Amino acid sequence: MPTMGVNHASEVYLDFCGCIVKVVSTDQKCMENARRDFSHFVCSQPPGAHSVTIRLHRESPPPAPAQARRVFRTRQAVCYEHERIRYVDYRGTALVRYDFDSEEAVVLSLDDDILHEVSYLVALSRVGELLDKKGIHRIHSLAVSVNGSAAICLLPMGGGKTTLALELVKENDCLLLSDEIAAIDKQLRVLPFPLRIGVRAAESIPQDTPARYLRPYRTISFGSKTLIDLEYFAEKIGRKPAALRMVLLGERTAAGKPGCRKASKLMGLYQVLKHIIFAYQLPRTRAYILRYERGYMRALPKIFLSRIVTGLRIAQSVECYRFRLTEHPRENAKVLATFMRERTG
Repeated sequence: MPTMGVNHASEVYLDFCGCIVKVVSTDQKCMENARRDFSHFVCSQPPGAHSVTIRLHRESPPPAPAQARRVFRTRQAVCYEHERIRYVDYRGTALVRYDFDSEEAVVLSLDDDILHEVSYLVALSRVGELLDKKGIHRIHSLAVSVNGSAAICLLPMGGGKTTLALELVKENDCLLLSDEIAAIDKQLRVLPFPLRIGVRAAESIPQDTPARYLRPYRTISFGSKTLIDLEYFAEKIGRKPAALRMVLLGERTAAGKPGCRKASKLMGLYQVLKHIIFAYQLPRTRAYILRYERGYMRALPKIFLSRIVTGLRIAQSVECYRFRLTEHPRENAKVLATFMRERTG
């Protein structure tokens, strides 16, 4: 593994609901990406210990050690282990060395975009497990608040969460908690968890967005995107937890008008449990979660039980609605904002 060399290493600290991540690199572009991707979570150096350390190196990745044994593969990488260290080889374009005991990652790559994406996934994967242990569970959904009450909208990957979010922030009283991840605590509050916003099509970028808030980005699996910094929407980002009052089950239709109608408790229970128990479609990878050791295996039942209890409480105490979306994003957002005002005012 590399040394930091003669260049001075920069650090940035990120506070994810009490889980502190320290990112370290001598490469200024890596540090800029970390600050911009997680701008809501940037904090000053905490007085106590941090939870996770991620060291980023713009260097040619070596192969995994010859003595490391192959444990499994993902769509993007092959995972190896040796002496309780996980090595994740992205087909020679990047190598990650993760020590689960010290919660420290070393990421090496010469490719800017791969270094960027891999470090992002490492952070969210490890933070997700640590939050689970605190009883804070994440759901892949859009989360917004109106009048201090929160709603989460469940849509499939590519189902239009970001497009809907960009329209909702145009509503005066609507605040964005996250366009991708809803973090829900034991009190069934939705915690602010806003990340950088990624759009695939140029027409999805809000008109007149200054270029300084935009970054081109090539992902490993989903092609090219444009990232929009949260700073551009600073006044429309929710900063406080909001009580969860509504779960919306998104449904696409090519005809008719957008609208909301009551969903059955059974339908709501199924969708909520599917998303919360199995972390359905969350931006993470099992390369930095799944392991075959006693401590992890003992912790899993507690995590799953906590997710089940939270899911059952949501399905039992929060109203669920079927939200019909059309091909007109502005209409969808207006209908949803009005619906929320009527039930939270």
